[in-house]
Amino acid sequence: AAIGAAKWTLATSFSFLRYPDEHMVMRPAVTQQAAAPCRLQLDYRPELDRRTYGRLLAFARVLRETMASLNPTDHFDVQGIVGFLADVPD
Repeated sequence: AAIGAAKWTLATSFSFLRYPDEHMVMRPAVTQQAAAPCRLQLDYRPELDRRTYGRLLAFARVLRETMASLNPTDHFDVQGIVGFLADVPD
C-alpha cells in the first residue's frame, strides 16, 4: 500500500534541513502565495518535478539577493520571508 510520501513538503524537508544553504522546502500553497506578488512563475505541479523545484530555488536566490542587506544566513531566513509574503494581503 502506498503511504503518500511523494509530497512536496516531505520530499524537500530533509534536504533543506541538512543543506539549508542549497535547498528549500516547497510548501505548495504558501510558496505559490509568496511567489505571486513577486510575479514569479513556479510552474507548480502536484507531482514531484525537477523543473518546479528549480523554479523554487530560483525564487529563493531572488529573495536572498533582495534581502542581502539583512545578511541572511541561509535559506532558513529565506523561508521566513516566504511565510511573510504569503501572509501579505493582495
